[in-house]
Amino acid sequence: MGFLATVWHDERQRIALVSVGLAAFLSAMKLLWGVLTGSLGIISEGLHSSLDLTAAIITFFAVKEARKPPDPEHRYGHGKIESFSALIESGLLFLTCAWIIYEAVSRLFFKDVHVEVSVHSFLVMGISIVVDVTRARTLRRAARRFRSLAFEADALHFSSDVLSSAAVILGLTALAAGVEIADPLAALAVAGVIIAASIRMGKKTSLELMDTAPKEIVDRVARILRETPGVEGFDQLRVRTSGITHFVDVTIAIDRTCSFEQANQISRTLEARIKQEVGDADVVIHATPIALPREDLALKVRMLARNFPEIIDLHSMYVQEVGGRYVVEAHVSLEGNLPLARADAIAKAFEEKVRRDLVEVQEVLTHIDAVSPFQGSGEEITGQASELIEQVRQVVEP
Repeated sequence: MGFLATVWHDERQRIALVSVGLAAFLSAMKLLWGVLTGSLGIISEGLHSSLDLTAAIITFFAVKEARKPPDPEHRYGHGKIESFSALIESGLLFLTCAWIIYEAVSRLFFKDVHVEVSVHSFLVMGISIVVDVTRARTLRRAARRFRSLAFEADALHFSSDVLSSAAVILGLTALAAGVEIADPLAALAVAGVIIAASIRMGKKTSLELMDTAPKEIVDRVARILRETPGVEGFDQLRVRTSGITHFVDVTIAIDRTCSFEQANQISRTLEARIKQEVGDADVVIHATPIALPREDLALKVRMLARNFPEIIDLHSMYVQEVGGRYVVEAHVSLEGNLPLARADAIAKAFEEKVRRDLVEVQEVLTHIDAVSPFQGSGEEITGQASELIEQVRQVVEP
């Protein structure tokens, strides 16, 4: 009772369990009446429903397992089990078709089987159609809502039952009119419907198992990337689906002048928009700083200065054009306690990097400014040291 109570309170498992019960009812009803009347069409439908029962059971357990959270052995969760179960269901349908085709061909050319047609046969198939239509609609809605391939495959089973049941009714009608070959022909029609549906589902599940990127989701994410302020470009956009979760991995380009906090904010905004647009999504964003075409030469020089941690500041910069190229002059602020030789080496290395990285620069002139290591530390006592200030003034003034 505890197990059933748990299942019944979970909407996805409840839908799957109801499908199991209805598939069991339909398969038992069709097989029993098909054997009693000898109708291959009804027997084939019964076998079809038996496979539906097997598929519904697989769907139930697949939906249950897919709900499990990621663990150390399944970092992306357990959603792929739904795709795997749908593929198994497609294979089971093919096996059913093989038997139906074999028996239909035998009855057409090699065996003479008497089929009893009665009102009850039509009643059985009519009940089947009503149940199949109801469950197919319910499962299709659940498939769209939960983005579940397992539910979609189950809906396909019930939908194909509707078409094949209709084919059997036509066959029984023709048989009642004296057309003996109508029953095996109806069975072949059932097999054709099942094969076509199985091929479609098998292709879809195979693509998902192979991590084929869903085009619709890729297009949505690409549109969001192009529309999000601060995203200057993107590449390596990868999308894979596991169950109801879309895994999105993308590298975005951002202005290299952005601060770390600004870059982080752009990434958070982008992640939120993707999740809002595509639903359940696991988003990983890699941000790469790039130089934008709109950067002027002074900004490029300042960005190069960031490669030198010893440079505290770059100020009083002047850029002059000489013969189509540029001369850059700037003051470089370094720690005042650095040895002179070391400070000179840093300035020369900076000049060399500017000339090497910026081909439009002809010459770089730097002036070293010493920043006191005590700047900004200690207690401000200027107002209390008037005597000392006066002594300094007398020394420096002529």
